[in-house]
Amino acid sequence: MPTRIDLPLITKIQLIKDFEWCLSQKDLAAKYKISTGGVCNILKRKEEYLGDYKSNQCNEVLGNKIDGGIYAWFVAQRAKNLSISGLILQEKARQIATDLDDKVVFKVSNGCLEKFKIRHNISFREICGGSGAVNSITTSE
Repeated sequence: MPTRIDLPLITKIQLIKDFEWCLSQKDLAAKYKISTGGVCNILKRKEEYLGDYKSNQCNEVLGNKIDGGIYAWFVAQRAKNLSISGLILQEKARQIATDLDDKVVFKVSNGCLEKFKIRHNISFREICGGSGAVNSITTSE
């Protein structure tokens, strides 16, 4: 059994909130099953943990906005029977991220693309029908 317990960030934030509600360090150590020294270290690094938590929340909100924007665009393009490749989808994701917040450097990796496809049950297959066979570059000109 490991003697060292590494609490997740959300649990550390909850510990900090419990401390602010006037629980003693000894009570917190018993509640979270860590040593009193561990509680003391978490409380010393309180500002760092709160900053990380806030940053993670902002990134999650931005990620959800980007994901929703890409999916809405993808559905609109598929409604027009346009073929969309992974590279086009990645470029659109970068464009949406830049439009939302130009300070953020958003990297769309192949892993990110794969997770997006799994999350929305998307597969890049050939589109059947007359307009699906037309090159998208030709239609934009």
